[in-house]
Amino acid sequence: MRFKCDDLKERWPEYIYRELPEHEQSLFVHHLDECEDCRAEERQWRGMLSEFDSIVLFDDSMEAPTELLYRVKRQIRFYEEWSKKQKQSMRKWIIGAAAACALIIFGLWGAYQNQLDARLSAKENSTFQPIKASIIDSIYDPDIVIQYHEHEILQKPKKVDASVDEKEKEPTEENK
Repeated sequence: MRFKCDDLKERWPEYIYRELPEHEQSLFVHHLDECEDCRAEERQWRGMLSEFDSIVLFDDSMEAPTELLYRVKRQIRFYEEWSKKQKQSMRKWIIGAAAACALIIFGLWGAYQNQLDARLSAKENSTFQPIKASIIDSIYDPDIVIQYHEHEILQKPKKVDASVDEKEKEPTEENK
C-alpha cells in the first residue's frame, strides 16, 4: 500500500507530532521521498506548527487545549496497554524458556548418569570377566557342583555335634 497526496491532507499534524502508527508513519516518509509538492507542504506545516508551539510557550494562561489533553492521555493509555501486553508476553516467554532449560538440564543429567553407569558396569565386567568365566561359573554351575559331589571332589560339610566337640576337649582316662 502506498500513500497518495490526498491521503496526507488532513493528517499532517499527526505525522509531524509522530502520532501515527509506525507503518503509516513510514508510508508517509516514503511518499515524501518521492513527491516534491508534499515536501513543500510539509515545510509549511512544520513552520505553522512551530509558530503555534512558540505562541503556547509565551501564553500566560498555561492551560492546555482540550484536544491536546485528549491526545496526550490517549497516547499514554496506548503506551500503558502496549507495555502491559509486552510484559505479559515477556513473562510467558521467560517461563517457557526456563522450563525448556530445566528439561534440557535434567535430560543431559540423566544421559550423563546412564553413561557413567554404563562405564562403571563395563569396567567391572572387563575386570572380572576372565575370573568369572573360568572359576566362578564352574563353581556355581549346579550341574558341575553335582559332578564334584559325585566324584567326591567337593565333600558335603559334616554336621558337627557340639557335645562331641566338648567331649574331645575334656581329658579322658586314655589321655591321662
